[in-house]
Amino acid sequence: MRLLILPLIACIFLFGSCKIFKKAGKNTTAQENVNSDAGVVAGSDNANYFSENKNVSKVTKPAKATRPNSSEKVSVRSEQFSFDQEQDQAANANKKFFVILGSFSQKENSEKAKDILKSQGFKPYTLVSETGNFRICVDAFNVEAQARERVIKIRTDFPQYVDAWLLYKK
Repeated sequence: MRLLILPLIACIFLFGSCKIFKKAGKNTTAQENVNSDAGVVAGSDNANYFSENKNVSKVTKPAKATRPNSSEKVSVRSEQFSFDQEQDQAANANKKFFVILGSFSQKENSEKAKDILKSQGFKPYTLVSETGNFRICVDAFNVEAQARERVIKIRTDFPQYVDAWLLYKK
C-alpha cells in the first residue's frame, strides 16, 4: 500500500505545481490571462491572436524615454580634415568643434545625405577626413560645451541622429 501512496503523492505534487493545470483550473477571463503573461507583446508571434480576438486588447511594453539630458555622453574624435567647398572653409576655418551627423566612404552617398538634411532644415557641408571619408557637418563651434549642447539638441529633436558626434580639428 505504501508503494502506491508515494507515487500518487508525487503525481499530485507535479500536476499541482504545473502552470498549465493551474490556469485550466481557474475561472479567469482572457484579459486576465493576457495581462498576466509578461512575455507576450505586440509584434511577437502571439500578436496574431490578439488581432483575431476582438475582446482582448494588445499588451505592449511602454517605450523607454529617449530624451537625452545634459550629462549624456557625446563622443569626440580628433582628426585632420579639409573642407570640400571653399566657401565652407572661409566660414568655418577658425572653428574647432564640428557636429557630425554622417560619415560616408563615397561622395555620392554623402551628397544624398546632405539633400535629406537640407530638407530637414539643416545647413550641411562636407569635410573630407584624413582617411578619405566624407563627414557631413551641420554646425561648428569654438567652445566645446556649446558644441555638446548642439549635439544633445539634435539628438532630442531628431531621434534618427542619435549617433551624432563631435569632430575636433587637430
